Amino acid sequence: MSAHAPGPAQAYGFTLGRVDLLLDPADDAQYVADATVYPLLLAPPRVLGLIQVRGQPVPVLDADPQPQRLAQRPDRVQVLVVGGGFDAGALRVEHPPRAVELAPGDATQAPPHPECAFAGALRAPARDSDGRWWWRFDAPQLFRALAVD
Repeated sequence: MSAHAPGPAQAYGFTLGRVDLLLDPADDAQYVADATVYPLLLAPPRVLGLIQVRGQPVPVLDADPQPQRLAQRPDRVQVLVVGGGFDAGALRVEHPPRAVELAPGDATQAPPHPECAFAGALRAPARDSDGRWWWRFDAPQLFRALAVD
């Protein structure tokens, strides 16, 4: 039996409001390339409206760091639906999730939390094999942060 260092771990990640996030393998997640958004009157700026996922209404949240873009409420968007049933939320994304090869090791040299509307939902970061930092997140806390910002 030979001892060797473990190889890189595989994960899936996406970018939300210029912050790279990792999906938890336990999360129920679904990418929708062209979701129809139904507007909600008097919704907070980051709530674009609702989409239907398996017959359930799901709020669509936008983490765009440019406030002027939040005023634009598109009819169709790319979203990543995280969670299921009444705990689901859809996050407007620019690109589908992609495979991320995580480098082994700890996060002792992790960067500070990025400045964003959902910084309080960010958890332990991990570095990929290219040296890029990805953040784990608490989905319900992220949804709450965006819904009230």
